[in-house]
Amino acid sequence: MKDSMMSPCLCAALRKATRVVTKRYDKYLQPSGLKITQYSLLANASRNPGVTVSELASIMVMEQTTMTRNLKVLEKQDYLEIRENGQDKRAKSIFISKAGQEKFLQARPYWEEAQKKLEQDLGKLGFDVFMQSLNTVIK
Repeated sequence: MKDSMMSPCLCAALRKATRVVTKRYDKYLQPSGLKITQYSLLANASRNPGVTVSELASIMVMEQTTMTRNLKVLEKQDYLEIRENGQDKRAKSIFISKAGQEKFLQARPYWEEAQKKLEQDLGKLGFDVFMQSLNTVIK
C-alpha cells in the first residue's frame, strides 16, 4: 500500500503538463487572436478538406460535442464553412475558408516560435523522445 501511494500519477502529471503547455502556446499565439485549440482545428481542417465533424473529432481525439462547440466558434468568425455532406445528409463536412486559411498562415509563425521554445527547453533528443512517447499513448 505504501509503495502505490508514493508512485507518481501519470494522469495527474500529464494533465498538469497539458495545462502548462496549453498556456504557453496560447501566450505565443495571442497576437494572432487564436487559442491553440483553434489553431489546431484550422490546421487539421486545412490538411483534411471536407472532413466530417465525427472524423475530425476522431483525428483530434475529442468528444464530438466538444468538437461541434469549438467548430461553431470558428464558423461564426468565418474561418470555417460547415456544409451538408453530399453522401450523408446527417453528416456535416468542414472546409477552411479563405479567411480561415489567412488566419492560420498568420498564426503559423507564432506556433512555430512556441514549438521551437519547447524543443529548446526539452532539448532535441528529449523533445523527440517525448513526442514518440505521446504518440505511443495516443495510439
